Amino acid sequence: MNLYRLDASIRLEGSVTRAVADSAESGWNSHNPGGSVVRRELGLDPLPARTWIDAVGAMVNSGPLTPAQEEAVALVSRLVDEILGADALLLAIPMYNFGVPHHVKAWVDAIMTDPRLRPVGGQPLAGKPAILILARSGGYAEGTSRFGWDHNTPWLRGIFADSMGLYLHLTEIELTLAQVNPAMEALRDKADHSLADGHALARSQGVKLAEQLPELAGDLLGRRAAPGRAPRACWPPGRAPGAARPRRARSGAARRRPARPAPRRSGRRSRPAGRWAPGTAPGRTSCPARKSRKPRPSRYSTSAAPCARTRPRTCGPTMIPTSTSSTTDGTSRRGTSRAISGATKAATATTSSPPYSIVTDRPPKWGFTRTFGRHP
Repeated sequence: MNLYRLDASIRLEGSVTRAVADSAESGWNSHNPGGSVVRRELGLDPLPARTWIDAVGAMVNSGPLTPAQEEAVALVSRLVDEILGADALLLAIPMYNFGVPHHVKAWVDAIMTDPRLRPVGGQPLAGKPAILILARSGGYAEGTSRFGWDHNTPWLRGIFADSMGLYLHLTEIELTLAQVNPAMEALRDKADHSLADGHALARSQGVKLAEQLPELAGDLLGRRAAPGRAPRACWPPGRAPGAARPRRARSGAARRRPARPAPRRSGRRSRPAGRWAPGTAPGRTSCPARKSRKPRPSRYSTSAAPCARTRPRTCGPTMIPTSTSSTTDGTSRRGTSRAISGATKAATATTSSPPYSIVTDRPPKWGFTRTFGRHP
């Protein structure tokens, strides 16, 4: 069994990601003593700066390739062969300046130009197990002041898990600068616990990877034979290819659906029985609750104009709502006096219960009182 290890730290001594990756590699070697490890050093030996530029130029070049393009294509082919030839991946990548190290981004951009790893060319790495070790100098968990500043982890998970389809195991270590930064002296205990947990988790992941690799390799062979299916380790319980899907137990009462009542037809309406409002079923003339309903009192005063909130919109004179007909002497049939000027008394004509009357200081031009419909 072959293990591919990638280190992206620019430090050789004191690097947290290298130390934790050593723990994962020791766990792998303890259960796979005869395996080999292929190493790719990106932190100390990054790719040439024009590798991606020349590789992209070779993709779009319809004529003969230049010597630089041929060299870039050969380098990219070797990089992809290293990944495809490994049975498992070990990726140790720190976070620099809240993001991905530039040499890691250049490596990803370069291997994406190979036809075998292009997003439109399928996922030849789908289901292959990988351990991703991440280190952050501070605390970026939810609830901290730097929450959301980590732009390294989401991008790497999107590339390796979503785009390439790797079966990813994640190990995260935080507060790596607490031992050397005086301002983080109060967080040194938490930093020690985070580092110890990271070493233990990485070693257990290496052991687990070596133990489950034969089964995962068989799933990869099955996936290559039938593309489009995920490896067995990624399937939920009972949903793996070939496994019997568990059925949900159903009682006898759940199998029998209750019969719907037959609709009662009457006149122009057809409504199922039991769904009529009280007093509105066929055969009833009106709702009994409506017979006992008392008339609602008027919200408006008979001696003053309504307020702006309840008054109907008008661009003319003030409108006073009335519930009874008014007479020429300024009194209603119910005996309520109305404060109307003398000119209005002479101009107001008898109407048949107008909802609203217009009160003016001068007689209307038409010789009778204008009425409007009731405001909704």
